[in-house]
Amino acid sequence: LKTDTTIEGARAELAILAERVNERYPLVLRNRNFSTSFVALPLREETSGPLRRPLLLLLGAVGLVLLVTCANVANLVLSRAAGRRRELALRAALGSSRERLLQLLLAEGAILSMAGGAIGILLAQALVAAVPAVVASTLPTARDISVDVRVLAFTAAISIATSILFAVIPLLALDRRGPGSTLQEEASRTTPGVRRHRLQSGLVVSTVTFAFVLLMGAGLLLRSFSALMATDGGFDPDRVLTASVTLPREGYPTAPAVRAFHEALYRRASSLAGVGSAALVTDLPLERYERRMLTGENGVATSGPPPSTNLSWVYGPFVRTLGIRLVAGRTFTDVEGVQAQGVVIVNQRLAHRFWPGQDALGKRLKWGADVAQNQNPWLTVVGVVADVADDRLGSEPYLHAYEPFSQFPDFVLNNGAGAFGRHVTLAIRTTAD
Repeated sequence: LKTDTTIEGARAELAILAERVNERYPLVLRNRNFSTSFVALPLREETSGPLRRPLLLLLGAVGLVLLVTCANVANLVLSRAAGRRRELALRAALGSSRERLLQLLLAEGAILSMAGGAIGILLAQALVAAVPAVVASTLPTARDISVDVRVLAFTAAISIATSILFAVIPLLALDRRGPGSTLQEEASRTTPGVRRHRLQSGLVVSTVTFAFVLLMGAGLLLRSFSALMATDGGFDPDRVLTASVTLPREGYPTAPAVRAFHEALYRRASSLAGVGSAALVTDLPLERYERRMLTGENGVATSGPPPSTNLSWVYGPFVRTLGIRLVAGRTFTDVEGVQAQGVVIVNQRLAHRFWPGQDALGKRLKWGADVAQNQNPWLTVVGVVADVADDRLGSEPYLHAYEPFSQFPDFVLNNGAGAFGRHVTLAIRTTAD
């Protein structure tokens, strides 16, 4: 964006641009209610917006772990300092100044803290190298994570602070009344002092508190994750493999060439050993879909424009391949491609939306907002399938319709822009793991 342009202003300009583009569409597209819209989103929101909250929760959990570790280290340092009070008092009695004692403790603390920091960096590099393979498909910027200068600077700062902590605490524990009184007190004392006992008790309480909070947070996260994984997305991904392909215009310039490739791809994939079923789809569950206005015949009259419906083009037994439950009716057959009957399969939400309390089989639908004027053909509902998660798991399902790829307009494959109609995903369900 320009420095003087807001995201709202950019969206307003894009809306005007979309209207101009739609006005220049060929008449055959405008009669079928094809339109283009543009959306402006910040890149950070597009790539990692949905993951911002989980990442902040993860950062909070890491912070709690760090607090627990700091409390444990402080407790160990305090115990170590209490055990060295006699040694430090003896050194002071023999003539060592506080500066010399500070140098000694700094040297010892630096060795311990720097060794711990170096081990932490080595472990971090190994873990960062393994993390992208696990989360790269979920977090697009995961492969950019690295142990950079900021990480090294943070590690060095923590190590230096720890070194100072190791050095200062024993000196603070040394009695200001002099080494002699400290030696006498240590020789006559059989139990820890009240002050040290309270400080250690406070550290123990804080450690247990942080650990309890961390344990509760981890339990809640595990419970949420378990509930999310138990959510019925309307499909069965077990033993399903997918691969996407976009056909270039060079070599596939016409609709017959595109359809011949799709048929050959489907036939060859179906004949592979270990493949139970195969299908071609334009969109997979949990992905974005093409959306259109849809109007039902003899349905419930509603005010306002028709609802926006997700549309998927399919080839082959997509219901069996993706594990979608068939509620009523049947799936597509090869007859539709030959006879061009104009059929459609809808999800339960769409059937209930247009024909509540009625049987949707045999009802007719038409793409477009104005049934009387648009030239789109009527589509007969031949099947009803269960609702599939079109967005994230657990979200409200959308209205969804499925058409056989044989009904995809040839003029779009011949003249359409971009990969529309030329991008498909091959899905196969295997008979083994």
